[in-house]
Amino acid sequence: MKGVITVKNVLITGIGGLTPRSIARRIRKTHPEYRLIGCDVNPKAIGFFMDGLLDAKYVCPRCDSADYFSWIEKLVERESIDFAFVQPESEIVEWGKHFDQTGHFPCVTFMGSTELSGSLRDKAIMAEVLEGTDFIPKTIKVTQDEPRFDAVENEIGFPVG
Repeated sequence: MKGVITVKNVLITGIGGLTPRSIARRIRKTHPEYRLIGCDVNPKAIGFFMDGLLDAKYVCPRCDSADYFSWIEKLVERESIDFAFVQPESEIVEWGKHFDQTGHFPCVTFMGSTELSGSLRDKAIMAEVLEGTDFIPKTIKVTQDEPRFDAVENEIGFPVG
């Protein structure tokens, strides 16, 4: 219906991160009537302190904690959340696991690929996925037990010692 303003309540997780803050700024610019609710595990998350960014702010449990999704579900009900933008990768992975286990999200959800997010969290997996492309610099897998100093120096050219 033309001319009717519909207020949406939007949850943005990980609001301390650059991407969630950018999402919030864009929504604020394009849909100033929307209510933006941000949450983050860090009480000092920068998104909590940016004037005009959020309408409501919550410190949440870690996404890998047992009470995270019960907390999210209560927040969705309390704030009448219409949809959520899920960030960062760690939360995307946990929301994906939650969906696999329950068959549903706590609300309509916008997020990246669970599989890709899992790869992005692990630099070694990401290097394997992107091997042979120009997307990443030369990569050598090293461990505490096998530091491979010679390979690092010869392949990458980084001085070791």
